[in-house]
Amino acid sequence: MKIFQLHDLTRSLAGNLSDATQEQFEALIALRDEVLTELNQRSEISNDEKQILREISHFDKSLVHRMAAIRDEAADAIEKIQQSRIQKNAYEQGNAAASSYFIDKRK
Repeated sequence: MKIFQLHDLTRSLAGNLSDATQEQFEALIALRDEVLTELNQRSEISNDEKQILREISHFDKSLVHRMAAIRDEAADAIEKIQQSRIQKNAYEQGNAAASSYFIDKRK
């Protein structure tokens, strides 16, 4: 069942948070969505499944914290790229004026 896959993936990511990638978190979220959709379509959830869901929920805080850190790293990288573009554009505009010529007329 997918709930067991979700449990295994959640434990695996929680155990290796520092090396977890954005793609791994995206896969986890997609699997969670599938499992929740499947569970919502059923009329009853077994006690074993409830226990597994409780265990999964214990990892949520640390997983969310790591996802936020990845988001912040990406935001910092985007900001650095934007700043370098601004500096490059300012530099290129400054060089455009340096390549112009002034011609004096003699009196």
